[in-house]
Amino acid sequence: MSRSRRKTAIFGITTAESDKRFKQAEHRRERRAVKVLVKAGEEPLAPKAFGDP
Repeated sequence: MSRSRRKTAIFGITTAESDKRFKQAEHRRERRAVKVLVKAGEEPLAPKAFGDP
């Protein structure tokens, strides 16, 4: 490995929490809802119906 370390030790500094868990939960909820609607033969909802607008 020629570059086992970062050349510059610069990284983001923030105090905000990540939205990763929320996004994972919302995508999971969307996939479940779409699966049920498709199985019932209905039109899936718009992607904007899920998540935090």
